[in-house]
Amino acid sequence: MKEVLFYNSALAAVGVALEPYTPAQQARKETNAGMKKLLTRIAKALASSHGVTPAQKEKCASLIRIVRSVRVVAIDPTIEDPNYISVSQQSFDNLYNHFQDLVSFIAGTSIYVTNVSDVKLTALQTLLAVMLEQNQAVINLQPTVTAARTARNHILYDATTGVVDTAMAAKAVIGSAYGPKTAEYKGVSGIAFTRPKKGTI
Repeated sequence: MKEVLFYNSALAAVGVALEPYTPAQQARKETNAGMKKLLTRIAKALASSHGVTPAQKEKCASLIRIVRSVRVVAIDPTIEDPNYISVSQQSFDNLYNHFQDLVSFIAGTSIYVTNVSDVKLTALQTLLAVMLEQNQAVINLQPTVTAARTARNHILYDATTGVVDTAMAAKAVIGSAYGPKTAEYKGVSGIAFTRPKKGTI
């Protein structure tokens, strides 16, 4: 009974940790959704600015290529592997760092002028600030989620004392005491207790 209570408490803690974390991830993902089209429009806005030089066009194009080259790995909430989560977070960090370089370049030129509201310099600076804020929100929430999942996994999967090993041992005892064809054993033999595949936690 104590183990069940511990497990229920640990499972509830994971749910509580995910309540702010999941929408924070989704908000970050939605903000990034239009990035590729935005980059194209930024390039066109710079190219059409009066007094732009070939060197400035090339520099802008180079920075845009770098931003485009970042393969953002959106976090799959069903995968808990720390390495996977780290790679995903790093991809967002790289994206924002490179986009920040692009915005800084545009801010450093005196010729970037556009009448399109969402590609004006002030709009790009605001967007960058939102991206960085959303990214930091996910970073701040990740340790709580990781800690909750780790506590739950210890209760479930620790050798000998975990729920899975305890249940398998109990099945073996019942099978030995009553026999594999008895109602007692059949009542528990069909209850599955399995460990997750490697790399998913």
